[in-house]
Amino acid sequence: MPRHALQQRKLTQAVIGLFRARRYGEAEAFLRQAIAQFPDAPVHHYNLAAALARQNKPAEALDSLSTAIDFGFTSQAALQRDPDLASIRGLPGFQDVLAKAAQKLKAQPTAQSMRPKVKPRLVTKAKALVDAGNTTWVPANQSLAATFAFDKIHRPHRAHGGDGDVAWQLNRWSRMGEGAGNFGDLYDNRDGSHSHLSRKLFPQLAHIEYSADAKAAGIHYGVNSQILYNAITFGNSSTALSGGPIWRSQARLILTTPELMAHAYQQYTNNHLYMFPEHRDHDPERGDLFPANTPYMIVSQGSSGSDRPFMRAVAVILAALKPEVKNFLRAKRLIAPTVQMIFRAGQKTVLSDQDYLSATTHPSVFDAANIDLEKMMNLAHELEREEVPPPTKIVVKEETKARPGINYFGPSSADEILFNTPSAVARVVKSTVYERRMVISAATTKDPSGRPLTFTWRLLRGGKDRITIKPLAEDGSLVELRIPWQSEQMGHQGREVPGRSDLISHRVEIAAFANNGVHYGSPAFVSLYYPAKQTRKYDLKGRIQEIDYAPVALKDVYADPLLFPRRGWRDRYRYTDDGQLIGWDRTVKKITRQFTRHGVRVLETDASGRPVKAERIAYGIKQGKRQVKHIIEVPFGRPVIYDYISDGDQLGIPKNAP
Repeated sequence: MPRHALQQRKLTQAVIGLFRARRYGEAEAFLRQAIAQFPDAPVHHYNLAAALARQNKPAEALDSLSTAIDFGFTSQAALQRDPDLASIRGLPGFQDVLAKAAQKLKAQPTAQSMRPKVKPRLVTKAKALVDAGNTTWVPANQSLAATFAFDKIHRPHRAHGGDGDVAWQLNRWSRMGEGAGNFGDLYDNRDGSHSHLSRKLFPQLAHIEYSADAKAAGIHYGVNSQILYNAITFGNSSTALSGGPIWRSQARLILTTPELMAHAYQQYTNNHLYMFPEHRDHDPERGDLFPANTPYMIVSQGSSGSDRPFMRAVAVILAALKPEVKNFLRAKRLIAPTVQMIFRAGQKTVLSDQDYLSATTHPSVFDAANIDLEKMMNLAHELEREEVPPPTKIVVKEETKARPGINYFGPSSADEILFNTPSAVARVVKSTVYERRMVISAATTKDPSGRPLTFTWRLLRGGKDRITIKPLAEDGSLVELRIPWQSEQMGHQGREVPGRSDLISHRVEIAAFANNGVHYGSPAFVSLYYPAKQTRKYDLKGRIQEIDYAPVALKDVYADPLLFPRRGWRDRYRYTDDGQLIGWDRTVKKITRQFTRHGVRVLETDASGRPVKAERIAYGIKQGKRQVKHIIEVPFGRPVIYDYISDGDQLGIPKNAP
């Protein structure tokens, strides 16, 4: 089922790409092939209806919508708001489709009743086996779920098998019933025991093991993107994608893959937490290559084995919690956010609330040298149930959007959205807009015990002299961010990472913290990632003058090919004397082509060099050698004809507006 679901998502992503490029006829042909292969997949019938509607084929579109509903499509929001269906929404037959969808939705069984019954597997000898007998597919989560049961008769007496003050205290609390210990917790090693947590060190901890069938399905290794467990789970994968043009750590793979980020948040809210080494993504050679920050995982400085101290820290935190507090966190699904809060506050460098709010406390990669196990243990044990803070949640209410073909040259303005999740938002800066404005709300954050909240926002990375955070609500739950282009402040070498003078970064980062009067909770992050491999020039009014997407001087600089497809051109912009954009000249391999302010490519000019005929251009993605993506120009539609009202008119008026 995970493979099937992934295949369907890939097909849908291909369709989205065709829609963004306005290639609706190709989308129709592609979808008919997909339907021939998967005739009962409602999403393909729905998307076919959208492609047909875009081509003014109303009867066929309505038929496809009806078929989509027959196979289970019931989203009223999509039917009523999807702009791709605008041409058929006013037809009488569309109301019949809406009524049919509403009736289908009413008759659907609940997700709980549809879930196949599986018997939880009893954990014995600290082994939790995943196989077909205790695993099922959960459509609502698009994930497998494995269930386990724990019998206290199998609980070891010792919480910690080592020596020293931490072991003594954890064992004392466990013996007296004052510490929860690790019984009922799961450890998920996902690198074939390459870097694993010692069974002897935490004897109460159950280690997940995978059956032969589970391994054959590939759910046991690397990033966990396919399965959730019904118990508190933490784990690691000391692995990386070490070869090819898209090499990266598992953590960067998650951050650059929206589906994996969505699953990481799902884990965060289901008492799961995973750790990964940064392996080559956070080193002096290339700097901090992570495009965003997130509270959903812990990334360790170093390569294989560097994650072990962090696994031990998480195990200690979980064991030190009071039983009633741990039960509360488990029930409220707040284990992962609370562990993150305690882990971060328990670092050696954090001595006050102001330290907790600082950039060095919330890096993209953590140094094991800052771990203070005893401090983390005591912070966990001191936490009271009614004092548990909430994880901060944020949502983008407003933001500056790119205009494809005008100030951004790619398939869609959505290309700048790396991900939107409730505790981490990330953008990849691609448009030529000088200043970006965002309005961010944290008002959906709720304290688990109903305490009133206040919110604090901090600029963790970026130019403090120019980036502004303006509160729009008295409690700080709503802010306006204004972030100008960062190159002048960063330089092409980037900006120094806080606390690491040997590392540079091209990221702006802002964190939000909810406070319930006792504790600050785990943060939420707004990240903006800037291109390292291009040069820009703006005038004093913030108007773009020139942008070189492939400067020779930066040819050896690394730019993530998944985030920055190659563009082999340079644009120089032209303005009227009063500052209105005329257009730009694009140079590709010593050939220069003229574009108007509407983003159309000039075909003919008059005697004064003004455009009189131009062609519309869309931008697509072409796969090059070694999977490297390139942005290409794709002409489409009718030519655009320009008229001029006088000899001095530099702008012109298009007869058929682009």
